[in-house]
Amino acid sequence: LVIDVMPNSPAEKSGLQGSSRQIELEGTQTRVGGDVIVSIDDQPLNAMDDLIAYLVGKTEVGQHVNLTILRDGKEKTLEITLAARPSNDENSESLTGSMKGAHLGIFGLDMNEAIAQTMDLPKNTQGVLVEQVEVGSPADDAGIKGSYKPFTIEDQEIYVGGDVITSIDNQSITGIKDLQNILSNMEPGDKVSLTILRDGQQIKVPVTLGE
Repeated sequence: LVIDVMPNSPAEKSGLQGSSRQIELEGTQTRVGGDVIVSIDDQPLNAMDDLIAYLVGKTEVGQHVNLTILRDGKEKTLEITLAARPSNDENSESLTGSMKGAHLGIFGLDMNEAIAQTMDLPKNTQGVLVEQVEVGSPADDAGIKGSYKPFTIEDQEIYVGGDVITSIDNQSITGIKDLQNILSNMEPGDKVSLTILRDGQQIKVPVTLGE
């Protein structure tokens, strides 16, 4: 199930659609409604690991692949031209810490008044908006949620609606640089508590940092 589609990515250019509505599943809010990828180049997919394994082992940058998807209950084929995986884009930064630090596994944006307004948050909300979560990362394992609603600011399209990280181990975060500095002084395996805003509610999420 496609939850998020990165802006300006091959997936977005092919028309792949992410999830846009939420349901409660076993007591947890879960996003649904996006495309379901059932095969790549006629190879059946049973799980996310199958897709990753195929991309790593049998494809290269610039190659065309065909995804068979289910959309609104109907089967459809999309052709995608693969690109190199970016370390960041012009709007967001990867929060992995320094080479000697610890890995969190998100792409994030500094909160500002315009983003806060579109997310129905107080205009002075500070922190890091999670734009994308790396698959299999500590953030992914902890259930951190990325953004999914397109929003145009200063003629650039970004995605909003994800978790907003406001502190780590009770140290306030005003933006990306604060979070990067804290991560650079931590080690893989460290357990931290992230304070986040999700759907306007403040919650704490435990995360075990990676390499």
